[in-house]
Amino acid sequence: FHDGSHSNITNSGTGRLYLNASQINLHNQAANENMIKAVENAQVELYYDGTKKFETSANGVNLYGSLVFDNPTNAGKDINWLPQYDFLRFEDNVKAVFGNAGAGAADLEIYHDGTHNYLKSKNGRLYAQGVSRIQLQVGDGTNWENSIVGYQNGSTDLYYDNALQIKTTSTGVTLGDSKRI
Repeated sequence: FHDGSHSNITNSGTGRLYLNASQINLHNQAANENMIKAVENAQVELYYDGTKKFETSANGVNLYGSLVFDNPTNAGKDINWLPQYDFLRFEDNVKAVFGNAGAGAADLEIYHDGTHNYLKSKNGRLYAQGVSRIQLQVGDGTNWENSIVGYQNGSTDLYYDNALQIKTTSTGVTLGDSKRI
Protein backbone atom coordinates (compact mmCIF):
# COMPACT_ATOMS: atom_id res chain seq x y z
CA PHE A 1 0.00 0.00 0.00
CA HIS A 2 1.00 3.66 -0.34
CA ASP A 3 0.52 5.90 2.69
CA GLY A 4 0.75 9.17 0.77
CA SER A 5 4.51 9.44 1.34
CA HIS A 6 5.90 5.91 1.16
CA SER A 7 5.12 2.55 -0.38
CA ASN A 8 4.97 -0.30 2.10
CA ILE A 9 4.85 -4.09 2.05
CA THR A 10 3.44 -5.19 5.37
CA ASN A 11 2.84 -8.67 6.70
CA SER A 12 0.33 -7.92 9.42
CA GLY A 13 -0.55 -11.53 10.11
CA THR A 14 1.36 -14.09 12.10
CA GLY A 15 4.26 -15.89 10.46
CA ARG A 16 6.77 -14.79 7.88
CA LEU A 17 6.68 -12.88 4.60
CA TYR A 18 8.12 -14.98 1.77
CA LEU A 19 9.41 -13.78 -1.60
CA ASN A 20 9.87 -16.81 -3.83
CA ALA A 21 11.94 -16.65 -7.01
CA SER A 22 15.06 -18.16 -8.60
CA GLN A 23 16.63 -14.70 -8.46
CA ILE A 24 15.64 -11.63 -6.47
CA ASN A 25 17.04 -8.20 -7.28
CA LEU A 26 16.43 -5.11 -5.19
CA HIS A 27 17.14 -1.94 -7.20
CA ASN A 28 17.12 1.79 -6.53
CA GLN A 29 14.04 3.82 -7.44
CA ALA A 30 15.32 4.53 -10.96
CA ALA A 31 15.90 0.77 -11.44
CA ASN A 32 19.41 1.45 -12.78
CA GLU A 33 21.49 0.28 -9.78
CA ASN A 34 21.56 -3.01 -7.91
CA MET A 35 21.31 -2.81 -4.14
CA ILE A 36 20.89 -6.53 -3.34
CA LYS A 37 20.94 -9.55 -5.63
CA ALA A 38 20.14 -13.09 -4.46
CA VAL A 39 20.50 -16.08 -6.83
CA GLU A 40 19.06 -19.52 -6.11
CA ASN A 41 21.77 -22.09 -5.26
CA ALA A 42 24.42 -19.42 -5.77
CA GLN A 43 25.57 -16.06 -4.48
CA VAL A 44 24.02 -13.21 -2.56
CA GLU A 45 25.51 -9.85 -3.52
CA LEU A 46 25.47 -6.52 -1.68
CA TYR A 47 26.08 -3.24 -3.49
CA TYR A 48 26.98 0.31 -2.52
CA ASP A 49 25.99 3.02 -5.00
CA GLY A 50 25.61 0.33 -7.69
CA THR A 51 29.04 -1.21 -7.11
CA LYS A 52 29.32 -4.76 -5.75
CA LYS A 53 31.08 -4.77 -2.36
CA PHE A 54 30.28 -8.19 -0.87
CA GLU A 55 29.35 -11.59 -2.24
CA THR A 56 28.78 -15.02 -0.75
CA SER A 57 30.30 -18.00 -2.56
CA ALA A 58 30.63 -21.76 -2.20
CA ASN A 59 33.97 -21.15 -0.44
CA GLY A 60 32.78 -18.41 1.93
CA VAL A 61 32.64 -14.73 1.05
CA ASN A 62 34.34 -12.38 -1.38
CA LEU A 63 35.03 -8.77 -0.54
CA TYR A 64 35.40 -6.06 -3.18
CA GLY A 65 37.16 -2.96 -1.88
CA SER A 66 38.37 -2.03 1.58
CA LEU A 67 37.28 -3.66 4.82
CA VAL A 68 37.21 -1.83 8.15
CA PHE A 69 36.88 -3.62 11.48
CA ASP A 70 35.60 -0.62 13.41
CA ASN A 71 35.86 -0.61 17.18
CA PRO A 72 32.95 1.66 18.16
CA THR A 73 33.89 1.76 21.85
CA ASN A 74 37.53 2.79 21.25
CA ALA A 75 37.96 5.33 18.46
CA GLY A 76 41.11 4.82 16.41
CA LYS A 77 41.47 1.16 17.47
CA ASP A 78 40.58 -0.16 14.04
CA ILE A 79 41.90 -2.73 11.57
CA ASN A 80 41.70 -1.94 7.85
CA TRP A 81 42.20 -4.15 4.79
CA LEU A 82 43.54 -1.86 2.05
CA PRO A 83 43.58 -3.83 -1.22
CA GLN A 84 45.19 -1.00 -3.18
CA TYR A 85 48.33 -1.52 -1.06
CA ASP A 86 47.88 -5.28 -0.45
CA PHE A 87 48.08 -4.98 3.32
CA LEU A 88 46.10 -5.27 6.51
CA ARG A 89 46.71 -2.17 8.65
CA PHE A 90 46.42 -2.28 12.43
CA GLU A 91 46.08 1.22 13.86
CA ASP A 92 48.38 2.30 16.71
CA ASN A 93 48.10 0.17 19.86
CA VAL A 94 45.95 -2.46 18.09
CA LYS A 95 47.65 -5.83 18.54
CA ALA A 96 47.89 -8.77 16.18
CA VAL A 97 47.78 -11.66 18.65
CA PHE A 98 48.46 -15.35 18.24
CA GLY A 99 47.86 -18.34 20.49
CA ASN A 100 45.17 -19.19 23.02
CA ALA A 101 46.58 -18.07 26.34
CA GLY A 102 43.09 -17.35 27.66
CA ALA A 103 40.44 -14.65 27.62
CA GLY A 104 42.00 -11.29 26.77
CA ALA A 105 45.48 -12.83 26.65
CA ALA A 106 47.77 -14.03 23.88
CA ASP A 107 50.95 -16.03 23.57
CA LEU A 108 52.48 -13.68 20.97
CA GLU A 109 51.78 -9.98 20.29
CA ILE A 110 52.85 -7.72 17.43
CA TYR A 111 51.96 -4.03 17.58
CA HIS A 112 53.04 -0.39 17.17
CA ASP A 113 52.36 2.07 20.00
CA GLY A 114 52.61 5.22 17.87
CA THR A 115 56.36 5.54 18.52
CA HIS A 116 57.89 2.06 18.84
CA ASN A 117 57.32 -1.43 17.41
CA TYR A 118 56.90 -4.53 19.56
CA LEU A 119 57.18 -8.27 19.05
CA LYS A 120 56.40 -9.89 22.39
CA SER A 121 56.46 -13.54 23.36
CA LYS A 122 54.33 -13.84 26.48
CA ASN A 123 55.42 -17.39 27.21
CA GLY A 124 58.00 -19.80 25.93
CA ARG A 125 60.85 -18.96 23.60
CA LEU A 126 60.78 -16.65 20.58
CA TYR A 127 62.45 -18.15 17.52
CA ALA A 128 63.59 -16.28 14.42
CA GLN A 129 64.46 -18.79 11.74
CA GLY A 130 65.75 -18.37 8.21
CA VAL A 131 67.16 -20.51 5.44
CA SER A 132 70.98 -20.24 5.37
CA ARG A 133 71.15 -17.03 7.46
CA ILE A 134 69.47 -14.63 9.87
CA GLN A 135 70.22 -10.94 9.49
CA LEU A 136 69.34 -8.28 12.08
CA GLN A 137 69.58 -4.76 10.69
CA VAL A 138 68.89 -1.25 11.98
CA GLY A 139 68.35 1.92 10.02
CA ASP A 140 66.24 4.98 9.36
CA GLY A 141 63.56 3.23 7.29
CA THR A 142 65.38 3.74 4.00
CA ASN A 143 69.03 2.91 4.70
CA TRP A 144 69.85 -0.25 6.66
CA GLU A 145 73.00 -1.46 8.40
CA ASN A 146 73.91 -4.91 9.65
CA SER A 147 74.00 -5.43 13.41
CA ILE A 148 74.11 -9.23 13.68
CA VAL A 149 74.33 -11.82 10.90
CA GLY A 150 74.25 -15.54 11.63
CA TYR A 151 75.06 -18.13 8.96
CA GLN A 152 74.00 -21.77 8.86
CA ASN A 153 77.00 -24.00 9.65
CA GLY A 154 79.15 -20.88 9.79
CA SER A 155 79.96 -17.70 11.60
CA THR A 156 77.98 -15.24 13.64
CA ASP A 157 79.09 -11.72 12.79
CA LEU A 158 78.75 -8.61 14.98
CA TYR A 159 78.85 -5.17 13.40
CA TYR A 160 79.36 -1.60 14.59
CA ASP A 161 78.12 1.12 12.20
CA ASN A 162 77.82 -1.57 9.48
CA ALA A 163 81.50 -2.51 9.85
CA LEU A 164 82.35 -6.08 10.86
CA GLN A 165 83.90 -6.10 14.35
CA ILE A 166 83.69 -9.71 15.59
CA LYS A 167 83.31 -12.93 13.60
CA THR A 168 83.01 -16.36 15.22
CA THR A 169 85.06 -19.13 13.62
CA SER A 170 85.49 -22.85 14.16
CA THR A 171 88.54 -22.06 16.30
CA GLY A 172 87.27 -19.01 18.23
CA VAL A 173 86.67 -15.43 17.13
CA THR A 174 88.33 -12.99 14.80
CA LEU A 175 88.28 -9.27 15.47
CA GLY A 176 87.53 -6.87 12.64
CA ASP A 177 91.24 -5.94 12.44
CA SER A 178 92.07 -9.62 11.79
CA LYS A 179 93.46 -10.15 15.30
CA ARG A 180 92.37 -13.41 16.86
CA ILE A 181 91.41 -14.06 20.44
